[in-house]
Amino acid sequence: MAWQAMAAIGLIVLGATLRFYGARGDLWLDEIWSMALLKPINLLGEIIWGINHDNNHVLNSIYLYVVGLNASPVSLRGLSIALGVVSVIAAGLIFLRNGFLAALIAMLLFAVSYPAVHFGSEARGYSGLILFSLLSLVFLQREFSLPSWVNRQSLGLAIGLGLLSHLSMVIPAATFGLWTMWVIWRRTADLRKALVNSFFIFIPALVWTIAVTVSVGFNALRYGTVISVQSVPNKFAIGGLNPFELAGFMNAYSELLGLTVGLQGRLPALACLAGAAVLIAAAAPLWRGRDDRRFSLYVIGVIIVPAVALAAQLPNSNIPRYFLFSGIMFLLFIADVINLAWFKGGLLRIAAAAMLLAFVGGNAMSLFHFFADGRGHYSQAVSAMVKNGRIVFGSDHDFRTPMVVGYFSQQLGVPANYVFVKDWCVAPPDWYVVEQPNNPILAHDVANLNLPACALQFTRADSYSYWGLSGRNWVLYRRTG
Repeated sequence: MAWQAMAAIGLIVLGATLRFYGARGDLWLDEIWSMALLKPINLLGEIIWGINHDNNHVLNSIYLYVVGLNASPVSLRGLSIALGVVSVIAAGLIFLRNGFLAALIAMLLFAVSYPAVHFGSEARGYSGLILFSLLSLVFLQREFSLPSWVNRQSLGLAIGLGLLSHLSMVIPAATFGLWTMWVIWRRTADLRKALVNSFFIFIPALVWTIAVTVSVGFNALRYGTVISVQSVPNKFAIGGLNPFELAGFMNAYSELLGLTVGLQGRLPALACLAGAAVLIAAAAPLWRGRDDRRFSLYVIGVIIVPAVALAAQLPNSNIPRYFLFSGIMFLLFIADVINLAWFKGGLLRIAAAAMLLAFVGGNAMSLFHFFADGRGHYSQAVSAMVKNGRIVFGSDHDFRTPMVVGYFSQQLGVPANYVFVKDWCVAPPDWYVVEQPNNPILAHDVANLNLPACALQFTRADSYSYWGLSGRNWVLYRRTG
């Protein structure tokens, strides 16, 4: 067993190294936003009941508060790095019952998969969502094999900590609940027994869910919600809601799945989604004759959960990270397929080896691009904007850009004055920052802005890109007339 232990340690070290490397570089908007919400906080407990905003990922906010808002980016992302490394171990624990090789394959996939590395090196709650989803599955599998109070309490604690990491943990919790009912029903052929036993298993999780919901979402439960970029007294604020669009949904989900396996968005959305569904259907025979119910979990997590989001036309479904749990399930599915195909031998073993090599190679390319550009180069842009010991700027976005510029200008010790467009004729800005959602190279070299009372001209000074699932492209213009 010596080589297996050494291989496992090596994969843990690899996962840790990639996440430390991914934690370098500038903080991006949502990380800075989380810290801005913490500034009025005087007591640790206020993070739970005093920040009425969905951008408050509680466990991450507590960590940021403790480590200090002026710490280095790597330090601020330290909790996510730690949780991300433990996620590699948790993936191995899920597959350990299938043999050490299966565990090592799962650990390798979670160590190098770009989305896992990305969110495992970002100062937000998604790293906790990944870890506690995996741990929930670990304890649920144990409960299926050997029911015990410890398993059920551990499952409940994992779901509770997952909710404190990110409120979207309700999706994994609901998925595991549905899967539990399915597994027990298939075993007993008694629907009533399946419902009763599932409820019994999830009683601790339900208690934790209620406790977290009441603590974090008290204002939402009592006073309702509001869409606001700021925390609002006596309301629970949601940072923004993008209306449902079919194209946005398809692009977001396919991008998340594609990046998970290293495709880097090379395939059209429809081809990526269809390919995932076909792959799951084609792999079904690999589970034939096995007392292993995870295949049904993959069907629920990768197909049914997104289908429900599609049918309900949920808002914000154009954002890839909101499908992260389905990506986690797809990654587990790939690990299972590679392991089962390998042990089938023959051509399937060759296919398994090719799939593993393609996965590692594709994600290596993704990580190369991510490490090169990170989540953006905002500090460089802000440094370039200093003129006469201060920064006077405008933007096409009145909330995001001033918050980011303000953070980095404070680090420079330089005052930054934001000028709203309506005031440009009276106090024209020296700089104009444009968020370019696509390729910054497509930005115009000169921007002629004709306002009701004046005309200003800006010449493009530089562009600053990012790569991957988080960040903003910036195009910086200098006023020349």
